[in-house]
Amino acid sequence: MASQALRALSTSIAAAVLLLAGGGPLHAQVWTPAEPPADTSSVRPELRLDGFGGRAAAVHAGAGISVRAGNYVRVGLNAGGGPSFRDSVRNVAHADLTARFMVDPFRQQRIGVSLGGGVGARHQDDRLRAFALLFVDAEAGRSSGWMPFMRVGVGSGARVTAGIRRTATFYR
Repeated sequence: MASQALRALSTSIAAAVLLLAGGGPLHAQVWTPAEPPADTSSVRPELRLDGFGGRAAAVHAGAGISVRAGNYVRVGLNAGGGPSFRDSVRNVAHADLTARFMVDPFRQQRIGVSLGGGVGARHQDDRLRAFALLFVDAEAGRSSGWMPFMRVGVGSGARVTAGIRRTATFYR
């Protein structure tokens, strides 16, 4: 038992000396967020459930894609449809084009926050209406390559979105 502890201590001291000297293979294995390893795809699918408040309250099931446009920016396109609860139940559809700025793109924290905006369109009552979007997005921990997210914002009324999106290995 004592020999194992002595061997572990001597290995730790040798590793510390190599690291402080700046040489050896330990120094070469350090990964810096400035140069993350390349991922195979920058296009990531997402599944979502959108809730709209205001005069035209609605719930939409939808899908979309999120494209990595750099370390800190993601561009998204999504569409969905579902019932509207204005006066009577009717089917409504929407589509959004968004961009969001990632505060923590390299997953240094468990929860990642992003701020974004964009444009959207909503088809209801045989009319197509365009609107601007502003939102805050939060992503939780990754599991099996999928990451749950929550979005709160405004655009054609108050909006709340919950969903999951495919993620990369080293960045959000």
